Amino acid sequence: MSASTIFLGDELSAAGFRLAGVDARVPSTGDEASWLEQALKEARVVLLGTRCARAIAPAALETALALL
Repeated sequence: MSASTIFLGDELSAAGFRLAGVDARVPSTGDEASWLEQALKEARVVLLGTRCARAIAPAALETALALL
């Protein structure tokens, strides 16, 4: 794991997370689920913005939660 925390979401929120030292990423529309999958491999904590979370299928979110 290279990052302790990754944020996935919109550009404005990502800018704020970057100021706090978080690895913040802005997935393209339609790519949110694959970015979540990759982030889960790289970080101990993955934070999702609202838009990003809504774009990911509930089953994929449940799978991510099961990793806790």
